[in-house]
Amino acid sequence: MKTIVITGASSGLGEELTRRFAAEGNQVCALARSVDKLETLKNEYPENIHVFQTDISSDDDVEKSFKAIEKQFTSIDLLVNNAGFVGGGEVDKVDWSKEDWESSAKVLDINLKGTMYCCFAAIPLMKKEQAGRIINISSIAALPGGALPMFLKDDGSVKSGVYAMSKAGVNAIGETLGYSLHQNNITLSTIMPGAIDTPLWYNEKGESRYPIKDAKLMSVEEVADTICFVAAQPNYICFKTITMFPICEWK
Repeated sequence: MKTIVITGASSGLGEELTRRFAAEGNQVCALARSVDKLETLKNEYPENIHVFQTDISSDDDVEKSFKAIEKQFTSIDLLVNNAGFVGGGEVDKVDWSKEDWESSAKVLDINLKGTMYCCFAAIPLMKKEQAGRIINISSIAALPGGALPMFLKDDGSVKSGVYAMSKAGVNAIGETLGYSLHQNNITLSTIMPGAIDTPLWYNEKGESRYPIKDAKLMSVEEVADTICFVAAQPNYICFKTITMFPICEWK
């Protein structure tokens, strides 16, 4: 049995991972802003899912939640930094509106700073046990040119480029932290999925946010399979980066 922390646990990939790890008998600390969704999920596995209302873009919120987790479980075996936000201004727009700036700041606060906050909160708990694994969920948007199939619009402009920047920062976290953690038997893996069929893919009208024609989306179950495989390995085996995408994205 492991103690596992999952951010963005109330929907999509995070919800799937929370359910899977709980079904295996692990103690899963589910972090998200939506308490109602988390409580509904907890009802499925009341002995294994523990709800922590957390806005990961707030360092105070993250610190409070991880202190509560430490008090209850002492240490953490696995952290999955899954929470993410899609949005931001178009990087080639000169006249950004106030809404563009606010949306872009939110993307960076959640995707980049939130991942950093959770890593720095979890690492001391893992170092106490000289063991642990961190899995950061990035995106192929972080790769050079990787964002173009999803974000290139018909007029040649790049949509949601700030999202790509934030995920490139997540990759950098893996590069800078990863090797230094090995001496403490802590592994850090970065998984870069392509298009996943989650609520983030659609706008408020239920339409695709991205102009990929005949896009084939990966299911949350397919991506969760890979994450669970990595999580099941002994700590001395490290998967530094894994890139996965439906091949039609590159056509």
